[in-house]
Amino acid sequence: MNNDIISKVKDPFLCNEDYLEIHSLISDFNKIKSKNSKINYKRKIKIFLSSDYTSNYLTEFLPLFFVNKGIHVELHEKEFGSLNFLSKDINNNFWKKKK
Repeated sequence: MNNDIISKVKDPFLCNEDYLEIHSLISDFNKIKSKNSKINYKRKIKIFLSSDYTSNYLTEFLPLFFVNKGIHVELHEKEFGSLNFLSKDINNNFWKKKK
């Protein structure tokens, strides 16, 4: 079963799948990803998100598509509606986060 999930995640045509199929795959993948070492990541990146609109769908789907490309992503998200506030406060710790 785990190998099935991994092969679906690594499928180069993952982006052509139906929304419900991808959503189900996200759920299955989240259950196994922490205990699975069969994923060989080429790179590791951090993404920091701040938005005045909801980014729930983006943060749910984005990691799966990065894994599909061999990239381990660490997402950091500020609360909903924070972009306007943060854009006026350049001294906020959000802007100072580094690798």
